[in-house]
Amino acid sequence: MTPGPEDFVTLAGPGQCVIVKTSYANNEEENDSKRHSYWVYNLLAVHNDELVIANMLDPRFPKWVWYTARPSHKAAARLSAAEKERIWSLQRGAMFWEASSGR
Repeated sequence: MTPGPEDFVTLAGPGQCVIVKTSYANNEEENDSKRHSYWVYNLLAVHNDELVIANMLDPRFPKWVWYTARPSHKAAARLSAAEKERIWSLQRGAMFWEASSGR
């Protein structure tokens, strides 16, 4: 949730540094036994003066990890592409926020 040096990685050639961006997602099922939460990892890159999604640089991204009581780093294997798209569309928070000038 708080970016650190481990969140800035080089995946492609020299000078191609990307940011690993973590987002929280929930399937919002009403039944507790069917409700699941996930950490979703996306790659971001700086392009000109913008941050852009750069998942195409590594086939492991976006990576969905089921949020469990015990630490987990395994990708959520049983989650279909359609279900990922549905859950992602439920999220209300923006991936990018406009910076304020502080004035």
